[in-house]
Amino acid sequence: MNSNLFATNRVLIPIDFSEASLQAQELTLDFVKDPSHLYVLHVIPPLNPGEPGVIWNRLDDETRKQHVYQLFKQRFSRSEYEQVHFSVAVGDPVAAIVNYAKEQRIDLIIVPSHKRTGLSHFFQGSVAEKVIRLAHCPVLVLGRDSLSASSKQ
Repeated sequence: MNSNLFATNRVLIPIDFSEASLQAQELTLDFVKDPSHLYVLHVIPPLNPGEPGVIWNRLDDETRKQHVYQLFKQRFSRSEYEQVHFSVAVGDPVAAIVNYAKEQRIDLIIVPSHKRTGLSHFFQGSVAEKVIRLAHCPVLVLGRDSLSASSKQ
């Protein structure tokens, strides 16, 4: 019998490079033990066709993705990150996370929560809430309290 509550063979952590998501990524890496079981996804919004960089053919999704890959490699140059599966998607964060999880046969999604409140939450909703509703696998949400407690240790 498996004594773990969650399967940790394929764990997805979506990041937006905020401090909360980077802390959650470090916690998740500790949780999975084996870096090759960690899948990190960053989602960038689609380009607006009216943006000057698009109009002048100086900016496209592939260029943007390459910049994100470079940022990830610079920020996480430790040897254990060489085994982490890092991907960049373009589009709606919720759809990208859910689709990626299904395509990669993810066992568990760990989502850092920004805990938006008031009008921000009303209009934007919570990515975490939507992922919970749409994901094919369990979703573990890390709140600000658990992230701040881990950074004090």
